[in-house]
Amino acid sequence: MHANCLKAGPPLTTPVLLIIHWIGAARSLPPPGFERHFRQSSLTDPWEPLYSKVLDVRVLIGLTLTAGHTHARGLAHGGLIAALADNARGRSCGVVLRNRGGPETGGLLTVSLSLDYLGMAKLGQGLQFDTRFKTLTAPKA
Repeated sequence: MHANCLKAGPPLTTPVLLIIHWIGAARSLPPPGFERHFRQSSLTDPWEPLYSKVLDVRVLIGLTLTAGHTHARGLAHGGLIAALADNARGRSCGVVLRNRGGPETGGLLTVSLSLDYLGMAKLGQGLQFDTRFKTLTAPKA
């Protein structure tokens, strides 16, 4: 979890990530409202084209699965899913902090990341990484 997202004071907010298949994804076109992802890195460069959509409280990231995104069985590689889930979560924390008047977010780092893989994504399907925030209340003393 990105620790800085939790420093907003009670109630605490922690990101919860949902991964959703794009229905009827076209191989060359992103869904409506998505543009080329604004943040590139040496890790994600081989996975281009990546797309994103910035909303008021989160950033969605998406792609259409090609051979470079899959393992030998033709399914989305778990490492790709983990890396892009982390990217979407970090970008979303940055949006939340900026909207709360916080500092620029060039220094956010992941402290902990846990994933449960509940389904499969196949070659040619689209994946959308969407961070949703869950409000936690501090335990009563």
